[in-house]
Amino acid sequence: MSSSKGTAIQVWYCDNCTYGPLNYTLDPYCPSCGHLRCAYCTYTLSTIKTRNGGGGYRSSSGNLSRPREMQEPLYGSSSAPEPETNAKSGIPPARLKDPQLSTNERPQSETGHEGSTSSTIEPSVLSEKSFSGQAPAKYRAAVPQPSQIKTRKDITSEELHVANDPSKQQWSESKSYPTSVPQGRAIKLDELRARPSSKPIDPHGYQQKSVPTVQAFQTTRTLWQHHRNMISDRLQNAPSASHVQVSWTCRCGHRLHIHVPVLQLQAAIDFAAQAAGPNAHTVTSRRPVEQGGASASSSSQASTNTELPQANSTNSGPRSPHTSSSDEEVNSVLPPFIPTGTKRFLLLCVNTGSLGGVRHRRLANVEVTNTECGGELFQSLRNAYYSLRKSTWNPFLIPKTMHYVKFQLLFLQRSGEVVGTYEVNSIPPAKEVLTQAYDFRPCPPRVGGLPIPRDIFMHSFLNPGDHLGPMVVEMLPKKLWAELRWDGQAHDHFNIPTGWGFYIVEGIYWGLVWWWTVLLLVAVSILTVTWSALMGDVQGGTGLGQYCLAALAVLGSVGLWHYNVRGISSRELLVE
Repeated sequence: MSSSKGTAIQVWYCDNCTYGPLNYTLDPYCPSCGHLRCAYCTYTLSTIKTRNGGGGYRSSSGNLSRPREMQEPLYGSSSAPEPETNAKSGIPPARLKDPQLSTNERPQSETGHEGSTSSTIEPSVLSEKSFSGQAPAKYRAAVPQPSQIKTRKDITSEELHVANDPSKQQWSESKSYPTSVPQGRAIKLDELRARPSSKPIDPHGYQQKSVPTVQAFQTTRTLWQHHRNMISDRLQNAPSASHVQVSWTCRCGHRLHIHVPVLQLQAAIDFAAQAAGPNAHTVTSRRPVEQGGASASSSSQASTNTELPQANSTNSGPRSPHTSSSDEEVNSVLPPFIPTGTKRFLLLCVNTGSLGGVRHRRLANVEVTNTECGGELFQSLRNAYYSLRKSTWNPFLIPKTMHYVKFQLLFLQRSGEVVGTYEVNSIPPAKEVLTQAYDFRPCPPRVGGLPIPRDIFMHSFLNPGDHLGPMVVEMLPKKLWAELRWDGQAHDHFNIPTGWGFYIVEGIYWGLVWWWTVLLLVAVSILTVTWSALMGDVQGGTGLGQYCLAALAVLGSVGLWHYNVRGISSRELLVE
């Protein structure tokens, strides 16, 4: 191909359907004759347009076959000659017959070769036997149906903005369309002009949201979260005289609160700032109620200089009622070294079915050996919880709260391993941490006597996503080395294995109960009106409605009483 002044950039389009322009780098060579062909109507190309470095265009024609070094033996043998090519038009004699246009109906080429036609053959003639295998994937292009082709004959040289230049594969700041189309795609220029400038086209062909729309959505969402957080802070109960409230905006946008003793204010602020992550600037503290009845609040920056006493050491807070005195000294001792890759398990106690009127609790050993993110950790807990609950799932019961528990693992002949008696608000003592039976840091906890406040734990458990960051992986108690199981040879009634973990407590889903109550009232009302209208008996319809409401009330009371009784009995020791 002849070159011209400046840098020559080749683009091509089809003479038949003028669907283009298409990028010359696509290499859509015909798998049978080795010549360029249209990727949409299989019409062999005979004309290309060359754009000079100065931006002008000129037409040229000639042999557009694939370079010799790129050709492959497409026929039965490597010695088989290629079909002759018309030197004038560059069109091979063997060409697929167009299903829509006949030979005489095809448009003239812009190069001036009128009637540049050649003999055609039916597609059935070009069978797989005429050449060995199919062409490589990069030489094949999808051929759409004829109904999908839109013929345009008024294409001009100014519309040929697609160029074979990698440096041009970029966005245009002044136009609503890219300066170049990625390989394998062609954009109809009439559709391109119809698209408003506020909706740019990304390189993959998908429309993106306009910047004003995204900014307006983000602004509205920010204002809503701000006002919601303000209302949440106001509705919170004021802390007592010996406690202080610390609040922060979670990574998900919700406002979280904890009440801690006044002496643990600084530790609570540090915990909130680390949990908030990028929202650390939203940490605030609320002082106890003063004599005048007003309460004072301060931000995280000013709270460190308030008149409230602060905890300068981990020993300033009150001891947990279920930890020994040695817990206060573990922070002053070098933490034990735990090799990388040591097995770590979270012990999760879950309510399952009932047997003999007593609700059973089962144990799940959730492995978190390679877990580094809080969102992944709580996702593992959710999977284990719903896996144990799926056999006895009740839509009217949902997780409400949790307890840090010390429990006994029993083995029953009919039920297998079950969780027996348990003690709430209990965490592994320092002895278990020093002997590398359990691991959690800091030990003892610096805020509230528990690793993570229960409300914060349930917020992360019920809402998928990362709410606390990687610190939760270190703070929650984990059993090391092996799972907690009942060993028939090592354990008996005098040697019962114990462990420390988490117990998820379910409660009534009052939202679902409310909706069911409304639906039943509507159904009873419709029944009453229908009976009165059809039977002409208003008193009878009213009596029927009263009977239905009384029956529903009795059934609901029995169900609630049965749930409460089972909940109380489940706290007793399981005896077979």
